[in-house]
Amino acid sequence: MKNIKIKFKINLTTYIFFLIAFLCGYFKNVVYIFFIVFFHELGHIFFIKIFHYKIVKVEFYPFGGITTVDKPINSSINQELFISLGGILFQIILGIFLLFQNNELLSFYNQTILLFNLLPIIPLDGSVFLHAFFEKFFSYQKSFLLYQIFSFFFFLLFFLYNIFFSIDNYFICFVLFVQFLLVQKRKKYLFYRFYL
Repeated sequence: MKNIKIKFKINLTTYIFFLIAFLCGYFKNVVYIFFIVFFHELGHIFFIKIFHYKIVKVEFYPFGGITTVDKPINSSINQELFISLGGILFQIILGIFLLFQNNELLSFYNQTILLFNLLPIIPLDGSVFLHAFFEKFFSYQKSFLLYQIFSFFFFLLFFLYNIFFSIDNYFICFVLFVQFLLVQKRKKYLFYRFYL
């Protein structure tokens, strides 16, 4: 596995979040979440390196990370499926390890983040997997359209659930919505790059 050097970056909002958590007495909780997110991203990095793609950067946000990869847009669908599920696989391994530990809080966070990442909402791993899965059966353009439709539908369900049953996930909803808009903004670029 060549090119091991990876550029890790912690977003400014993460530092602010850590400071607020420290002042409010939730520092341990945030450290647990950060550890799980880091371990999750290692899963993606593992498969990216196996397939010899170049990692541009790994950036950490308060509730997740984004691994930016420089790879052809028409790369192998099977490799895309493995990369998208790499974080989930590593979290499952972590979950098995935690079964033998006496840390219910860390186990709870791991399960919650694992299930959240499986949602087919842009930019979560579930949406990346779904997009690659659609590409196995449909053209790139049709699979991209289905990917957006499914993502928006599940985002609405997630948002409605939070309106009626929870009031503490509006920031996450906002971030997901912004990510969806960014994909819309880059849609023409993605199509042109694919055709080239």
